[in-house]
Amino acid sequence: MPQPPNDPAASQVPADPKLLEPGTLVGRFRVEEALGEGGMGTVYRAWDATLERSVALKALRPGGEREAGAMDRFRREALALAQLNHPHVCQVHDWVEDPSGTYIAMELVPGQTLDKAAPELRGRDRLRVIRAVARALESAHAKGLVHRDLKPANIMVARTGHEPQVKVLDFGLARLMDPSVPAEPALTPPAVPSLAHLEAAGTVHESSGGGEATVRPSGGAAGRIGSGASWDRLTQAGTFMGSPSYASPEQIQGQAAGPASDVFSLGIVAWELLSGEHPFPGEGRARMQAIVKGERRTLRGKGIPRPVAELLRGMLDPHPFRRPTASQVARTLDGLLRPRNAMAWAILSAAGMLLAAGAGTWLYARGAVADLVRHHPARLVVLPFGNATGQPQYTSLAERALPMDTGVALAAFPQLQVVEQETLAKAATALGLDLGRGLPPADRRRLAGYLGAALVLHGELRLAPAADLAYVLEDASGRTRTQGDVRPAGPVAAALQAIPDDLMARIGHAIQPLSHPDPSPQARLDGPALLAYAQGLDLMAKGSYKEALAPLRTAAFQAPYAPGPVVMYATCLFRTGDPATDAALRWGLATSRLAKDRYREVIALKALALREREQGHLDAAAAAGREGIALAEQGGYEAQRVAILNNLGLVLQDQGHPEEAQDCFTRAADVQRKLPDPQGLANSLNNLAVAARARGDFAGARSRYQEALTLQRAQGNRYGQALALTNLGDLALSQRQYAEARDVLTQADRLYEAVGNRTERAVCQLNLGILEQCQGAPEPAEAAFRQALQLAEGAQAAPTAALASFYLANLSRERGKAFLASQGYLAAAQRFQALGSGPEWGECMAGLAECALTTRPPRFDEADRLLRLAAGKAPATDVFLLRARWRRARAGGQDATQLLAQVREAARRSEPEILHELEALGPR
Repeated sequence: MPQPPNDPAASQVPADPKLLEPGTLVGRFRVEEALGEGGMGTVYRAWDATLERSVALKALRPGGEREAGAMDRFRREALALAQLNHPHVCQVHDWVEDPSGTYIAMELVPGQTLDKAAPELRGRDRLRVIRAVARALESAHAKGLVHRDLKPANIMVARTGHEPQVKVLDFGLARLMDPSVPAEPALTPPAVPSLAHLEAAGTVHESSGGGEATVRPSGGAAGRIGSGASWDRLTQAGTFMGSPSYASPEQIQGQAAGPASDVFSLGIVAWELLSGEHPFPGEGRARMQAIVKGERRTLRGKGIPRPVAELLRGMLDPHPFRRPTASQVARTLDGLLRPRNAMAWAILSAAGMLLAAGAGTWLYARGAVADLVRHHPARLVVLPFGNATGQPQYTSLAERALPMDTGVALAAFPQLQVVEQETLAKAATALGLDLGRGLPPADRRRLAGYLGAALVLHGELRLAPAADLAYVLEDASGRTRTQGDVRPAGPVAAALQAIPDDLMARIGHAIQPLSHPDPSPQARLDGPALLAYAQGLDLMAKGSYKEALAPLRTAAFQAPYAPGPVVMYATCLFRTGDPATDAALRWGLATSRLAKDRYREVIALKALALREREQGHLDAAAAAGREGIALAEQGGYEAQRVAILNNLGLVLQDQGHPEEAQDCFTRAADVQRKLPDPQGLANSLNNLAVAARARGDFAGARSRYQEALTLQRAQGNRYGQALALTNLGDLALSQRQYAEARDVLTQADRLYEAVGNRTERAVCQLNLGILEQCQGAPEPAEAAFRQALQLAEGAQAAPTAALASFYLANLSRERGKAFLASQGYLAAAQRFQALGSGPEWGECMAGLAECALTTRPPRFDEADRLLRLAAGKAPATDVFLLRARWRRARAGGQDATQLLAQVREAARRSEPEILHELEALGPR
């Protein structure tokens, strides 16, 4: 939703670029001296009298061509730095708005920039510097932040001990990852200006001051380049932000930068630091072309060890998805910098393992569950753990969080196929079992048989005398295969979170005695945040997404590297239609990949695919869906795979690929036959109903919608109920059963409001507006359409907002307000064009043609021109195109009887308001 200019802040930017004099007060900071010029403005040393410390006070550079966007970039720098708390990142202390300007108070970092400090660094210290920068980027990327201007001048190095102290500066170009840009190239963004476009459109030059490359368009086409690419895809209209000598190929080509771009920039810095020359030959445009083409120099004869050379080549791979992550770079350097005696010990340990290989084969056969996993993976059910702590606040933790994390950990074993917690819950409901009360042996056997599980893990959480889980692993017959207690050391919160890893090790020994599972390191939550996370999971499981937001936000912001809280928070934001969804999903995706948490990665991709479809980005939705399906198949996450398959089927339907869509629905149904999944079945019924309605089978559609509603009510899923009711209301509208439509749509609206989902509530309001329009109540109809527009814009649901604009224009035309209708159609057309929605854009042209026919005298030439445009985009059977053609024939005195019949037939399927408008008109 467009935001108004920030006039108060802008008015405080001084017009006079004079330096501040020593002694000047800026907020609570007293200026001592000017330290130098940064990319955005002057940097001062200042004294903070309140906290008695020196700070760096960074001022926004006033005036000049970049002033329009500088304030936004400056504020982004403060926001980015405020979210980072890492020893290798310069910390931000305060944001100050003063009559003399706007400033950031930052940590005053001692030392020299890397370009000046490099000659004094020894070989291993140079590797330590690169590792420290990689760790800083790892921290930023896990928060969904990208630096985008990494270069030696933004890296400070100081000697305060045995190792160099490193700080990454100037996140002034950093921002939350662009929602339109993927974390991995499987989600390639739409076409953006390439280097060829930039060369053709204007000049490319590298500035000497701020390290930015400015691209100046040569004019024409209102800033548009090529077909579909626009200057607003760049960070600032007409400007490439960053330092060309250290930019990635994707930055140079105008694509927004992801984490892999920072790794490329670090690769250039590292190559330069270790070899003494830039990896790409030439200067200016020639160097930029070499970067794009991947034409780098050789490292032969530079004395760089082979492992380091291989790492540098990987970091400078032209393809983002083939580069290592910042975390992988840091871990590789950890190994290279490990003390030699430790490396020798690792070699001896490896030799010992080789000597023991023969004994390992024998011990594998004696594993407690070896017979169950020898020929194929065994399905494992992790039941909710009992809460024997005597403290109710631990119930959600025992029943939700710990079993889920345990299942995620155990899924790392290829010998196991872990049944997802949501599938388990659905099975228990189908069998009438209460998982919260603990299951007796007979019910555990019944549940295992229903799910086709070979193993069942159950246990009991205790806190006295320490955090402890007594567990039992039994087979489907109820025979105990292994049991024991896991009692991790440390404070209660840390010990509780270590239980899944300890259980993983115990179960691993039951599978293969010599196994030494290496769980991925997970960020830990403190006690309150851990309980908040568990509470949020419990609320989400009950469909209470609005109520779950607060506890999940607490957990995610306390542990920004923990995939569980972050991904669940992002998913909850998506469910409520919050505009922060896009950035949060990128954050969750980056965090899960960093932790190698495939399960949470699949959940994030599922939500991302749904979100992209919601916003009309069908190609991106399909790419995210296919990636999620592949990961889900690898991990055996059947419930997630079904959900993504269903969504991908809908995307393919929207793209006009009905056969591929049908294949997705069929594959989903095949999986659902193995799962007791009422929720998934409800989704499939909905898809079948949509197909039946498209065929004109209203009775079949109603039957499937009603069955889906019954299933959702049995599950207590308010969101699912609201969706089914909305579909029933839309169907009742099509059949002109207005009383029923009002009843079910009002119920749906209340449910959407209760769960806090603005996106779906906007769709419901559209239907209520159509209902009012059909009943001859234009004022309530307009109010509903405007509320739909407001809700959709607030949730950044662009397709729904475009539809609301279109319906408002239709209503204005029906009320005889041709000028207002024309303006509305143009506004809607712009929205649809931005979404790449050709048929809907064609419908807007048809609406404009109808407006041209209502003038006195009618503008037939203009109407014919607009109808030709509409016919080029909208299908021949489109109801709005047919209506416009009917009006044109009728206005020209032609026999329009057949066209009127076609309009009415098309309107009966999906557009009841058109039937209402035409019912008083006879054939002419």
